[in-house]
Amino acid sequence: VVASKLAPGAVTARAVGADALTGAQIDETTLTAVRRAAAATRSGTAARADRATSAARADDAVALGGVAASRYLNGLTLVRAQTATSTLAVKGPVSATCPAGATIVAGGASIDGAARVALTTSAPDGDDSWLAEAAAIGTPSAPWRIVVTAVCARGG
Repeated sequence: VVASKLAPGAVTARAVGADALTGAQIDETTLTAVRRAAAATRSGTAARADRATSAARADDAVALGGVAASRYLNGLTLVRAQTATSTLAVKGPVSATCPAGATIVAGGASIDGAARVALTTSAPDGDDSWLAEAAAIGTPSAPWRIVVTAVCARGG
């Protein structure tokens, strides 16, 4: 049977298998508000209903607690920077800097190589980078380097 042979309303929800239709096959303008949005409207919480009807699903709006999705962190990126590997006694400062538009949300530094080296600084440096410095305890007997990692994100 082709669609032109069907009367409007002839195929009900029971006749359509679960997940058988895609968004492209549904005229969204004919849909009513999802259950939670309709309940919010009836209970007089119009602001909550507006958020729910504009979300893909009412549950999405409830899960976000009414906060715009852009306020949550997104686009997480790890940025690494490192010094050269050598036997120098002091290294740094070295910074891992977030890409434009991103903010630092976490970071850290590590020593790769010689065992008798200590981080003297490992901290955020402004809103967009993590900075570290290190020094050997005595004369380094083996090459080493500092590796700095910044965890960056958009939003918030």
